[in-house]
Amino acid sequence: MAAKSLPQWKPKPRKLMVHSIIHSELTAQGFYEKMGYHVASDTFMEDGVPCVVVKKEL
Repeated sequence: MAAKSLPQWKPKPRKLMVHSIIHSELTAQGFYEKMGYHVASDTFMEDGVPCVVVKKEL
């Protein structure tokens, strides 16, 4: 009796993260810049606190 071959298994393609985006308080902006982030927005208020968007390519 011939063995039945199993269908070829192929992994599904994954969606990989290509960048990280953070709403940073202005007081933490320098920290994120040291970690490789760059400012990607004007200053805005979030819950009464001045913030900027920082972004890093991964």
